[in-house]
Amino acid sequence: MEEFLQREKFNYEWEMDTGNLYYWYTLPPLATHPITGRKIWFTQPNVHHNTYYKESPMFDGVTFPDHMYPTHTTYGDGSEIDPEVIEHIRAAGWRNAVGFPWRKRDVLVLDNLAVQHGRLSFKGDRQILAYLTAE
Repeated sequence: MEEFLQREKFNYEWEMDTGNLYYWYTLPPLATHPITGRKIWFTQPNVHHNTYYKESPMFDGVTFPDHMYPTHTTYGDGSEIDPEVIEHIRAAGWRNAVGFPWRKRDVLVLDNLAVQHGRLSFKGDRQILAYLTAE
């Protein structure tokens, strides 16, 4: 595990009393779109912050220390992001969200660098086929 984490340039720490392994990396919040050349905000602290899990029905009744949730985001220096900032980012996402009802045989093509994407809950079966390309 340590060899992989070192090769991929992850930071990591073994918790001595539990044997738990924690790993993290720091990425810049901006990226350059390869076609338009525009600087874009390319980060998702709103869905990787531990409060995303704390508010999820999947974790109802579960309480962990903040660092033990599946993911947790901080500022690049490791300091905590204020709850108001996380809420502001979430609110901005919802203000700009566009929803649509999927129909059989629908195809969605999107530029992963230009739009955020996700889904709301649903009932019933579904099959999603994804194709990722660098072009």
